[in-house]
Amino acid sequence: MAKDRFPLVARSALDLDYYTLPMQQYIFYNHSDVSVRYRLIDRKQTEFPPGFADILADQFQQMGSLRVEPYQIAHLRAKYPYLKHGYLDFLSEFRPDPSRVRVWEENGRPEVEVEDLWFRGIWYEQPSMYTTSELLYKVAGIHSPSWALDEVEAMGRFFEEHNMSLTDFGVRRRESAEFQSQALDRLERFKTYKGTSSVHDGIIKNHRLIGTMAHQLVMVLGALYGYQGANLLMMQGWMKEFGARLGTVLPDALTTEVFLRDFSYYFASAFDSVRWDSGLAEVFTDRFVDHFQGLGIDPATKTFIYSDGLNEQKAWAIDQYAESRGVEKRSYGVGQALMNHTGHPLWIVMKPVAATRPGWPWIPVVKLPDDPGKVTGDPEVASAVAKLLQVNW
Repeated sequence: MAKDRFPLVARSALDLDYYTLPMQQYIFYNHSDVSVRYRLIDRKQTEFPPGFADILADQFQQMGSLRVEPYQIAHLRAKYPYLKHGYLDFLSEFRPDPSRVRVWEENGRPEVEVEDLWFRGIWYEQPSMYTTSELLYKVAGIHSPSWALDEVEAMGRFFEEHNMSLTDFGVRRRESAEFQSQALDRLERFKTYKGTSSVHDGIIKNHRLIGTMAHQLVMVLGALYGYQGANLLMMQGWMKEFGARLGTVLPDALTTEVFLRDFSYYFASAFDSVRWDSGLAEVFTDRFVDHFQGLGIDPATKTFIYSDGLNEQKAWAIDQYAESRGVEKRSYGVGQALMNHTGHPLWIVMKPVAATRPGWPWIPVVKLPDDPGKVTGDPEVASAVAKLLQVNW
């Protein structure tokens, strides 16, 4: 297998989740001297064919040929004015650097590590994930059933019939780029379909690009500047960079409980939406409804976005509960259930595990979500941070 060469899975340098771009801009202007080490984490300990690491390594070598095309930059300039001209100039010259990537085999499984300046290394998160998945499907001959696109259409119809907003969050979990493109063509006919996180597809199809931030902002800032103030530092920096735009906050990098300690009236007023991505949706809803009400803010003025492992029935149950709590603006980001019908989804993530800046050693990075099963980073460090923050799971 080591001699086989598969065509490059990534379709362009912008075959990414959209949230990568505003985060990259934020880092570019505010933390350009920070370096981060990312690791691919396989939570299910998937079995891979012998030699898989070699063909995966070849994919990363091929990524060095990717470029951001002028038409893509022109689209972003025209549609998303909060993306600064200086940042888009940088992006137009960006090239993935294969020398920053290490791929090896350990215990029969591929290991991937990226070490680079943060504003460059952040690019590798989704390509590392979908390339691993799609390549395994190709090597193992795994395909979705012939009716998979009909399932996508049925989901789009379900959301429309129940008047529920649907967004595609499927880049990292997709079974193939071709399937995602075809699925989006099916979804665009439904009025409650709001857009996609796929930059590549969104630009080509002129679908709205949706996404703001990921957990890694708080994770890295916490490692370098102190976990106690990481959420506060992130929100202050985000507001400085984007003002009232891109106002969706992700609260569970160090648990929602810890986040709410710093979610003051100022920030709760400034951010127009909150996103659930771990733990129980009902608990998340209750916490934010109660928190907003305690601050004198009407929860009906805020958008609640739900995005953790959703399908139609799970989203519908959440929708009914959120409505009963007075949440009037609700939206749902669906990934795997839309874009992967193989029956063999990989449970992999690409996360920062260490960070540094000039004059500093490498500092461990951890994530403490509302679901203890999703904790990432060194277990001893994660336990110490949880104790420091007095986290109660």
